[in-house]
Amino acid sequence: MRGAAPVSTWKAAQFEDMIRETRPDVIIVTTMDRTHDDYIVRALHAGCDVITEKPMTIDEKRALRILDAIEETGHEVRVAFNYRYAPHHSKVRELLMNTYLPWEGLNVVFNGSEGRLEMKIVEKSYVNAGGARENEGSLESCDITVFPMFAAPWQADFTLGEGGHGGGDNAMLADLFGEPRHDPPQRAADHRAGAMSIMTGIAGNLSMQQQRPVNFKEFELISRLK
Repeated sequence: MRGAAPVSTWKAAQFEDMIRETRPDVIIVTTMDRTHDDYIVRALHAGCDVITEKPMTIDEKRALRILDAIEETGHEVRVAFNYRYAPHHSKVRELLMNTYLPWEGLNVVFNGSEGRLEMKIVEKSYVNAGGARENEGSLESCDITVFPMFAAPWQADFTLGEGGHGGGDNAMLADLFGEPRHDPPQRAADHRAGAMSIMTGIAGNLSMQQQRPVNFKEFELISRLK
């Protein structure tokens, strides 16, 4: 912007200097995935809350570092899971919470004691850093169908918004940076959700490395999250 004051910049080793000089309440972490934990932990110990892009981190050791820092400092970590805020995903969450409690599921098909819920999605083609930003997670089509036990099926309605993920990006940003609103689907993601979201990948990597089945009970991270 013409006439605007220069924006201050710091190198990685000056992270704490930046915090001391600017005195932020919240640090936003968008570095390489493998360095997320370093900046999250340093920010927490510097007295800041943290918002991090997904994934929160990449393995159990790093996730435990983050949990330790949260417990030691009392500050919080939020994870920017934009797909949680997409209207069609929010609608499925709402239906599951209010009516159709699943006891098993596969992809986006849920079978429960009250019937069956199916969501069929076709997303627009999007190449990260190579396509229009508003096309990320946007839909060609989406149908949410509820099949009640002993009743006729019906289509669940939802309204798409502007921007990426059917308006989910804007909803997430409003939640992260605006005034907190009532959120029945509980889409806001803290460090616990961030840690749980990477466990399948952690277990899968360990299974391939050791060529054996892996049980989640083997991980300290799981016991810490109970």
